[in-house]
Amino acid sequence: MDTAQMVCDDGIQLIRRKQDGLYNFLRQDRSLLSTQWFYGAKDFQEGFAAIQQEENGPWRFISTSGRFLGKHKCYWANSFYGGFARVMEKKNSHWHFLRPNGLFLLRDSFYKAYDFSEGYAAVQAKEGGVWNFLKFDGTFLTEEGFYAVEDFQEGFATVQKEKDGLWNYLGPDGSMLLEEGVHRAFPFCEGFAVVQKVQEGRYEFLKPDGTSLVEEKFLLCKNFHKGVALVKRDQFEYNFLKSNGEFLSSEWFTYADSFDDSGFALVCQRNARLKINLDGKTERL
Repeated sequence: MDTAQMVCDDGIQLIRRKQDGLYNFLRQDRSLLSTQWFYGAKDFQEGFAAIQQEENGPWRFISTSGRFLGKHKCYWANSFYGGFARVMEKKNSHWHFLRPNGLFLLRDSFYKAYDFSEGYAAVQAKEGGVWNFLKFDGTFLTEEGFYAVEDFQEGFATVQKEKDGLWNYLGPDGSMLLEEGVHRAFPFCEGFAVVQKVQEGRYEFLKPDGTSLVEEKFLLCKNFHKGVALVKRDQFEYNFLKSNGEFLSSEWFTYADSFDDSGFALVCQRNARLKINLDGKTERL
């Protein structure tokens, strides 16, 4: 069988036949999941894969057992994520959430919808309408809607109540983290969020209890990565802030990059190029 191997997920590999470009899935025992080859297919995610049985035809889902999910055939189908799949029944129609049992979460559809994240999906019922967060049981997280939202991340979603208004952090109980909003709010990452409280103001790190990690504010803050965050105090003054509020290095650098996945970051001290590790030790490049 002349095929090109693609993505492997849920123990099943998506393959494509070279002579006609059709798709199928290969089990771990090297047997085919289906006797039928498909015109379109996506990799398995959360036990299901979206497939297209006809050229330019509708999409539906197949399970890891090779059975088709329900009777719904859709114009477009996204992969399952967070327990549901976002699907569009007809071209230019609205979005539904499909359950693993093949039924829709709600009869109602949404003009815009994002995948579930940490148990909530951001949805907009109609064009130009407010946003809210849909829960697993089909109810909404809050009674009021929002002008703009971002997905939940580490327990909070950034929300904006009015156009050009202040941003805040919405918790899973429907309450706001801050009594007063901020000009800019970034998602939480490794336990901290970067915020700019006033326009053209400096940036700081917010903790999940709504207090600041340190009193000092910075010209620039990057997200925490591997327990440290790149900060810029002023022009040509860079350092790294640790999660305990202490600086990684006793000296400040004229330039620095964020840490990479190997645990090192590029820094410059005057004309010298160095690399620094997570213990704060530097060596010349």
